[in-house]
Formats: sequence, structure tokens, C-alpha cells
Amino acid sequence: MEALQYPLTVYYDRSCNLCRDEMHYLAARGGPDKIHLVDASAPDFNNDTGVPLDELMNRIYGRTGDGTLLSGMALLRKVYVAADLGWVLHATGLPGLAPLFDRLYVIVANNRYRLPAWMSRRFFTHGACHNNSCKL
Repeated sequence: MEALQYPLTVYYDRSCNLCRDEMHYLAARGGPDKIHLVDASAPDFNNDTGVPLDELMNRIYGRTGDGTLLSGMALLRKVYVAADLGWVLHATGLPGLAPLFDRLYVIVANNRYRLPAWMSRRFFTHGACHNNSCKL
């Protein structure tokens, strides 16, 4: 397995409760040397990704330290590794399961504004993970 190049620059939708809570939680765990967040929903966002803004707002995108552009579950798996939580999403990358989780990601992304704020806070802001164990 190839070593991941840091930092990961993650272009995310801060106006989405789930996106904001999850990315801030992971960035805090990974630290600034591993995960750098960029709010694609900010009025002063400078889109230097080459991806149209409407697509950035529909799917999470990121760039590895070597410049590789990733999106969706491929990116999320890398971000979780950078936050020392790679085991949480490990099964989502297994052959046979990856296409299923890639489709599930699209469903969640398309409906993320419908998810209640308490749901993301429950998992990402109230100590859901401690000492390498998570309440899922």
C-alpha cells in the first residue's frame, strides 16, 4: 500500500451540519499537519480545484499532499486514516463492498441537509470516540 501524502486538503460544505461536524472532528484528531479544511461554501472561497463549484457543494473533494484529487468515499477513507480512525471505514474499501458504500455515500450526500443536527453532533461532537473505540 502506497504511503499517503500529507496534508490532505479537504474541500467541504461547512453549511451542512453533518459535513461540518464530521470534518471538524476528524481534522482535530488528525491535526493541521495531516488535515487542512477549506470551506467550499464560504463567500470568499477561491476555487482552485478545477471542479465546478456546484459539484464541490454536492460531493466532498480533497487533494493529497502530492496533488492527487479525490472525492466521495475514496477521500473519506483517506481522511479517516489521517485521523487515526482508518479502521472505522476499512470495510468500505473491500472488494465487493466498495461499490455498495460508494453508492450509499451518494445517497447520504444527496440527503445530508435532511439529517437532523443532533445526529451529527451525537457522533462527532459529544465524545463518540475515545481510546480507539467508538460508539456507532
